[in-house]
Amino acid sequence: MQTEDRLIPIKEVCKMVSISQATIYRMRQRKTFPEPILTSGQIVRWRLSDIHYYIQHGRASPEAHTER
Repeated sequence: MQTEDRLIPIKEVCKMVSISQATIYRMRQRKTFPEPILTSGQIVRWRLSDIHYYIQHGRASPEAHTER
C-alpha cells in the first residue's frame, strides 16, 4: 500500500520528533537530519516519508539528502 508523501512544515516536524527548530537546523548542518525541499518560492517543507524514516531508524535516509 502506497502512502501519500505529503510535504510538512517545520512546526509539524518538530511535534513529530519532539525537538526544537534550532536543533533540527543544527542536525541538518551535521547531516544527521533529513534535508527539506523548497516548494514554490522559498517555502521550506519536509517529506513525510523522510521524517517517518528518521523516526524509525534514528537517522536520515541516504535518499533524504538528494532531490527526488
